[in-house]
Amino acid sequence: MTRATLRGWAILLFLMGFMPPAHAQTDPIPLLIGFYGDSSHGMELAIAEINKEGGFKGADGKTYRFEGRVSKNPAELVDAVAVLAQPDIDYSGEPVAWQMPVFLLSPEAGLGLHNIQATVFRGMTDQMIQNDALADVLVNSLDVTQITVIGSDTFLDSLARVVPAPPTIQHFRKETLTQEQFNQVPLAIFYDGMDAAAFLDQIKAADWRGILALKHAENLTPPEGVRLISCASWLPALDDALSRKFTIAYRVAYDEEPTALDVAAYDLTWAVRLLVTRTGIDVRRLVAALPQTAVMLTTQGQIQPYGGRELIRTVTVYEVLPDGDFQVLSRRDNGILQK
Repeated sequence: MTRATLRGWAILLFLMGFMPPAHAQTDPIPLLIGFYGDSSHGMELAIAEINKEGGFKGADGKTYRFEGRVSKNPAELVDAVAVLAQPDIDYSGEPVAWQMPVFLLSPEAGLGLHNIQATVFRGMTDQMIQNDALADVLVNSLDVTQITVIGSDTFLDSLARVVPAPPTIQHFRKETLTQEQFNQVPLAIFYDGMDAAAFLDQIKAADWRGILALKHAENLTPPEGVRLISCASWLPALDDALSRKFTIAYRVAYDEEPTALDVAAYDLTWAVRLLVTRTGIDVRRLVAALPQTAVMLTTQGQIQPYGGRELIRTVTVYEVLPDGDFQVLSRRDNGILQK
């Protein structure tokens, strides 16, 4: 063998020592997570944290990373491994058959998405569960024995379920009360009308004092003499370690306060990562496996299938203070009070 030939073999062996095996994976494989709606900082933050760790191992042993895509066009999301769906999203085109799990970020009744054919899982606490927690706090913690309900039939059912004794109920369907009606109202109101801010103006004008409960009290402050009570599946004022960590990271990234929708999108993105590690990337298998999956601990609480498609039942009942801060009155997970 000539000296040139030996030199050639030496160079080849040297190069082979630095070449990865043919079967080795050099870069994480991208997996798409879609957001069906306007935008989702919660999903974006989770994806950034997951990818910062260098991706993650799937059930098949391969390494994956997430990519996010936000769109109101369902056809642009058909290749996603999972889709997060914004509340009140509407699609009026031809029906679109989605195979992936779809997580609806809405507490409202019903799990359907207009013209979307898919298996839908609710990723925020159902409104009935929230109403039950709010009714219980009003009666058993705030000692409400009489209450006027404005505009909501469903909350009447929650009040009737309160144990050991429901309150006396007065029900108005109209959203505007006269001064005489305000004078006859007991010291508690549940309002479920179209414009809570306008109703607060009515309360100020009538100089009504007492407890006002709303389903949504974001960006509202109570008038003088009024205790403003509301509830949500999660609140940035929560002081547990996971909530603090998420809230701080969100504020640093986006210079704004996160909402319950933001944390739901964040948690569900991490949940999809865990599902892929357990089950793989086949979307049909993910849909089938999700109702039987083990409990997942997340920022907003335990995610687990309740009846197959309801994934979370955490509720925070809180009071909005005059300075705009929040005071947590009750924190529950599947009806169980949390410390």
